[in-house]
Amino acid sequence: MTAPDDDVFSVKEFGQRVEQGKAAYKAGRFVDAIQAWKDAQAADPSRRGEVEGYLSKAIAKQAALHMEKAGRAERTGDTDEALALYRQVMALGPRDPALLRQVTERIQAHEHKTAVMSRTLFLTLAGGFGLFVLLSLWLIVFKLD
Repeated sequence: MTAPDDDVFSVKEFGQRVEQGKAAYKAGRFVDAIQAWKDAQAADPSRRGEVEGYLSKAIAKQAALHMEKAGRAERTGDTDEALALYRQVMALGPRDPALLRQVTERIQAHEHKTAVMSRTLFLTLAGGFGLFVLLSLWLIVFKLD
């Protein structure tokens, strides 16, 4: 059981965090808003639902920013940056099923492309090494004759 002073602190902290989140959201600092509202929920778990709507909106806004940046990164060929941004979207925990599906598909596509590139590189190197060995043997055999 919490002491009465702890309850007053939780209520006060909850209110401060909610206001901090609102200010950050209005300033376009969605990551700060998300953190403030998560802190508010931690300060007073019984009032968790009061900030859930705010939190969902901030997550959606930040996810949209990451998706926009990821799209630009893909268009410029920076697949590593795009993949990092898609993973950041997933880390936010968005609740939109269409967004989750889109991000999951993009991550899987990048991972598949990376795996194919790795196999191609391996086969190219292995093939090149094999060709080198065959040529070396050929030179040895015909040089000895």
